[in-house]
Order: sequence, then C-alpha cells, then structure tokens
Amino acid sequence: MKVVVDTNIIFLALLKEDNRYARALIKNEDAHDFYAVYFTIVELFKHKERIKQFSKLSEEDILEALYELLKHIHIINDNFISVPSWKKAMQLAHDVDVKDVPNVALIIELAAYLWTNDNVLKKGLHAKGFHDFIDL
Repeated sequence: MKVVVDTNIIFLALLKEDNRYARALIKNEDAHDFYAVYFTIVELFKHKERIKQFSKLSEEDILEALYELLKHIHIINDNFISVPSWKKAMQLAHDVDVKDVPNVALIIELAAYLWTNDNVLKKGLHAKGFHDFIDL
C-alpha cells in the first residue's frame, strides 16, 4: 500500500527512539511504501529547534535519526506530479492548509493514503469528500 507521510509523523518519529511512528516507518516497510514531497524536509529543518527541545537529543543524533527514517521514505520531486493532480489538490486543500497541497497532490498522483495527525487537515479534507487516510 502506498502511504504519503505528513511532516508531523516524521517529527513525532524523531522525538523518541523506537516510538510507534519510527517503528512503523522503519520496521513495516514491507507492508507499505512510504512517500513524501521535498517540502517535508524543508518543514523539518524549519522545526529543527523544536525537535531538539522536545527530543532532548543532540543535533547530530537528530540528523542520524532523520537519515535512518528517510532511508525508508521515497522523497518525490514536485515535478513528478501531474497538472491534473495539482489542480485537484488545490481544490481540496488550498483553503484547509495551503502547505498541504503538495502532499494531497502526491496522494492523488499515486492513488495513495495520507498518514497524518493533523486533525484540522483531516476534517477539512473529509468535508470535501476526501477519505483516504491511514493510521499506522
């Protein structure tokens, strides 16, 4: 099954070693193919200080953990996503959270599911008829 991983899931996976998010990403790779857009990495770097604060890990340990997680996630270039998928994603997500449009576009492109803990996003997309969520 193809699963697009929202940034908040990777953020949570970095907070503690061997938590359920990290285990799902690293140890269940045979059951799911994980994907993310490049913007996910930008968002993680944007929140690097919060990750350090909450995880109490050194920057080096965080980068090592991130490297380990990203080895199990296919990072997709936005150019891979077709124009029709972008248009549909804009219709669904632009007024919910414009930063999530690339994830939604990738989900549409891959016929995948979204793994997120963002309840505002879930509720907004659900209201527009999008129901392809998964919780691992």
